[in-house]
Amino acid sequence: MELLEAWLQNRAAFVEVSADRSMLYDVKIGTVQGSILGPVLFSLFVSPILGTTNIIAYADDTYTITSSKTKENASAELGKALTMISQWFKSSGLKVNEGKTETNTIATQ
Repeated sequence: MELLEAWLQNRAAFVEVSADRSMLYDVKIGTVQGSILGPVLFSLFVSPILGTTNIIAYADDTYTITSSKTKENASAELGKALTMISQWFKSSGLKVNEGKTETNTIATQ
């Protein structure tokens, strides 16, 4: 635990565009994007919700799958699942980028 705590503390970041860099600012939350530990820590953090619905998660990508005999019922079930997942993420302090959230319905016979 001390190793993880040390890895997550005392971090700084800057923004770089072309040759211009911003000032350094403290990073107090989150994990390092592109790091080896980032996906592992995310998976550990979201593990409580994984058993509550049909969710597939890897790194910061989360998918849920529903099925039903009709497209309308499947869509309604998907809406319920997405609402529950979104509420859990928000109450856990994670931000959900709803602008990048997508839904797909595939009809099978």
